[in-house]
Amino acid sequence: MTHVEPMDPHEAFAELGRIRLADVDLDALLDRIAQLAKRTIPGASEVSVTLLHGNKPQTAAFTGELARALDEKQYERGYGPCLQAAESTSSLIVPDTSSEQRWPGWAQTAAQAGAHSSLSVGLPVHEHVTGALNIYATTSNAFDDDAIAIAQTFAGFAAVGLANAHLYETQATLAGHMQKAMENRAGLTDHTERVRSRLHPPVHVGVGPAVGQVPVHPHRPLLSRPVRGPLTPRVSDPIYHDVPLPVTARAPPTVASAGPTPVRTASRRP
Repeated sequence: MTHVEPMDPHEAFAELGRIRLADVDLDALLDRIAQLAKRTIPGASEVSVTLLHGNKPQTAAFTGELARALDEKQYERGYGPCLQAAESTSSLIVPDTSSEQRWPGWAQTAAQAGAHSSLSVGLPVHEHVTGALNIYATTSNAFDDDAIAIAQTFAGFAAVGLANAHLYETQATLAGHMQKAMENRAGLTDHTERVRSRLHPPVHVGVGPAVGQVPVHPHRPLLSRPVRGPLTPRVSDPIYHDVPLPVTARAPPTVASAGPTPVRTASRRP
């Protein structure tokens, strides 16, 4: 157990308010809270922070082995002042562990370990996460009314910082998951486009011939004369001369008379 220089409560509260959540993680913030509490709360010998996730308690930060060991004894037994303070977010004080009757088994262990009084203040961190600030002293009746008031005020500042840190960490985790999902989706899209390009190669559509031009057939020779277009024929082309075709004269057909047909006699030669 090391001696620390006492700190003015107002300076401690101001320091808690100046902590930038973007500069520290949750573990560093919890450790800082425990260290400041040890220097600020009168009578404190060791301090720990208990976090309760559902029915699973854990000591998230501690200033010395005595605080951690006494927290663990409560977790093993399933009862104790820090557990009850975390569950009810209330303040519980043990003036003398040698005569404590609410938690006799744990109190006897604490007295044998050298902790003769304790103070636990609840920390409402989140809807599903609560906690407690546990202050242990090596003397009995170490916490008077002023010490209890300072501890409760300190716990209020600490609870706000922890709640904001929990929210910040949750949002940062969510943002990281969203970023990863977007990167995975972008990679899947690129892969899909590569597969699609292999299955369906792109068709390049060229520009057709201009108006008035004749497309060249690959198996036909080019014309020996330039093409003037379908509406500009040459005068020398006979097919375009306006000359009437000659008409052959024919004799009109004979019409038989109504009388008897004359008999033609053959003439004799002398």
